[in-house]
Amino acid sequence: MQRDSGEDGIRDSLARFPWLTLAVVGIAALLSSSPAAEQALEYERDRVARGEVWLLLTSQAVHWSPRMALLDVGAVLLLGSWIEWRSRNLFVLTVTATLLLVAFGIHFAAPGYTHYRGASGLASGLFTAVALALAVRPSRGLPRILALAALALFATKLALETMTGRALFAGEMAPGVEALPIVHLLGAVAGAASFLVWRVRRRSV
Repeated sequence: MQRDSGEDGIRDSLARFPWLTLAVVGIAALLSSSPAAEQALEYERDRVARGEVWLLLTSQAVHWSPRMALLDVGAVLLLGSWIEWRSRNLFVLTVTATLLLVAFGIHFAAPGYTHYRGASGLASGLFTAVALALAVRPSRGLPRILALAALALFATKLALETMTGRALFAGEMAPGVEALPIVHLLGAVAGAASFLVWRVRRRSV
């Protein structure tokens, strides 16, 4: 019996639809709309030391301001959807690696910070993975050129943030809140590593 190509197309689209991205973004948006949830789930060094280690992850879903939430969650939505539509495995790998590495960085590489909120590390990881995926495409068209330029600019931004200790383009923060540049660097490292692992596995299959 001949299969209906239209039905196959619908099944393929449903299978590739970025359900996981929407779930991640939906949870972050919901939590960021509740001040009580944000305070309960933010990273607090003393609480983590007392055993509340889940705050290392939940703190990356809450934010200090609506503007910060909109920028971070919006970036995760766009970048995550692009990746998941093309490879759910790459999406899961990138998100997992980034969340864990950023969590490590918040607690061990930034001892001077007692509190943290934000998904900018995850956005950095997804951005790096997307840019690398576009940069290595066989086509030498405009998308590849733009991807390489974006990677160069992002690397420059990370270098400047590392040297100055200040996050660029963070905008106005809430009183007493400072951006933590190392999460962007760790996010980028996790995104690059995830893409390379995924690419090697894909070639070996």
